[in-house]
Amino acid sequence: MTILDIRVLGAFEARIGLTPLPELGSGRMRALVTYLALEAGRAQLRSALAALFWPDLDEAAALRLLRQMLYRLATLLDVGGDLPTPLRIDRHSVQFDITRIRVDARIIEAALARVRQHHHRSIAGCRECQALLDTAIGAWHGELLDGVIPVPGDRFDDWLMQRREHLTRAAAEIHAIRVSQAMRRRDYARSIEQCSIWLRIDPWNEHAHHQLVHALAQSGQRGAALRQLEVCRQMLMHEFRAEVSPALATLGMHIRQGMPSASPGGAPAATTCPGRDHERALLLGWLNQPLPCLICVSGLGGMGKSRLIAAIGDELHAMFDGRIVRVDCHDITQGEQLWQAIAWQCSGHGIALVDTATAGAPQCWYDGLLMLDGLDPDLAPAIVQAVRSAAPWLSILTTQRQRLALAEAAQFSLEGLPPEVAVEVLRSRMAHDGMAGGISVEHCMALCAALDGMPLALELAAPLLRLYSCEELHHMIERGDLDAFTTAMIDVPSRQRSLTQIFADALASLDDTHHTAFTQLAHLAAPFHRQAAAAMLGGPLAVDVLRAASDRALLVAVAPGHHQMPRMVQRWLQAQPPPS
Repeated sequence: MTILDIRVLGAFEARIGLTPLPELGSGRMRALVTYLALEAGRAQLRSALAALFWPDLDEAAALRLLRQMLYRLATLLDVGGDLPTPLRIDRHSVQFDITRIRVDARIIEAALARVRQHHHRSIAGCRECQALLDTAIGAWHGELLDGVIPVPGDRFDDWLMQRREHLTRAAAEIHAIRVSQAMRRRDYARSIEQCSIWLRIDPWNEHAHHQLVHALAQSGQRGAALRQLEVCRQMLMHEFRAEVSPALATLGMHIRQGMPSASPGGAPAATTCPGRDHERALLLGWLNQPLPCLICVSGLGGMGKSRLIAAIGDELHAMFDGRIVRVDCHDITQGEQLWQAIAWQCSGHGIALVDTATAGAPQCWYDGLLMLDGLDPDLAPAIVQAVRSAAPWLSILTTQRQRLALAEAAQFSLEGLPPEVAVEVLRSRMAHDGMAGGISVEHCMALCAALDGMPLALELAAPLLRLYSCEELHHMIERGDLDAFTTAMIDVPSRQRSLTQIFADALASLDDTHHTAFTQLAHLAAPFHRQAAAAMLGGPLAVDVLRAASDRALLVAVAPGHHQMPRMVQRWLQAQPPPS
């Protein structure tokens, strides 16, 4: 479908596809096209258009001139062929086909309307709204019909002035939101950039000056912040005979007294988590719902569950206004001890676990996010239900080795990195260890595939490449000999020291019957069908084993009815002596 693109903000421009329409050159023609484009939601009577654009002529003469202009416009927009013109004209009315035109001003209005109507916890953490606002910012090029000679007559002037004010306020609101998002992420460089654009659109907005002064001060530019404060003071005095607000005056006093500033880089560096963009977006989308939610991220040890939630820390901080409690549960195996740790940390962050809104009690937040990292699967259901009973207003995010046994939980299992990302992670780790290049991408790719893209396995394999070639490590994995994949670093948690320990811990969570049966499944060709498992183990036992192993990320469903073990786990089990 051929689209008519019309730019009415800043310098007027119109094109059909890639073909510009410079013939729309007169001010009255451009004004007519702009009016019809922005009012395309309803048909415009010819008599009303004639009176609007030729107010100094009688009706017959005005209608004749309108008819001539519409004929020229329809001729310019006629692209030939079977496609109809985007301009609908009949004896009484004129209207653009709204599905056949794209107008920059309407893009801004539509984006802002969708942002206002979107249900989310925080606009600062809503990626959908951020994308909409970025689109709207890209559509702003200046004031409506800037440089176009206005049509004589008060009625069009009134319409143009109202539309200009409306679009200017919309653009200012969009930049105000983006500044607020950047400030909450402590990205002061972006805040300064957005504030500068905001002030070019709305130079008399004191709040914009306030935000710019604050961002400059926080980024360490105190002198620039004080100069901007003086610019704001002089503007208010000259334009409105008013002083700056008490809040801005107090901010200036704090800056002169040496207000602490952030690092020049702006926002603190976030933990990197390459190859997890989909998982990040999924988590943030779930957490940004306006109602409390319960989310479980499960997976084998070493898949990077803790790193994933650390990587979205800045976005979660903005989303929940800093009301985030993270409890490291890896070494806590007693329910009472874990509950005490949760209660103590929530209290320290001012988050209520019980109804404490009594006289004289400190202010508590009835909102926030509780992150339980490395939660013991045996404790998980009871402790999560206890927290939800004591604080139903809290959102909860857990990471654990197996799925959370609660029907209300939104869950996904973290799997290995894609091969191309795994190669980059491995080579980056090698460079970090001071190892020169020289290993081909093909050999690295084969090794990463054998390691199932597990981030911890990549970390453990990189130093081994000082002693072994990629082919030798690959052969070790295929033989199930994983004893070399360990580390002697003293600052590495015990749970991340050895691949064999990770696999042994995962299997230990199965009862003896399921453990033995799962070991037998390792001798099936991968991937295997559910019927093959039933033939080996018997139907009821096979179903129980498949369910238990899938919950612990020891099996992955690769197709309906087909399952596959992680390659390293299967090879390692095949190399183990048969159970007694």
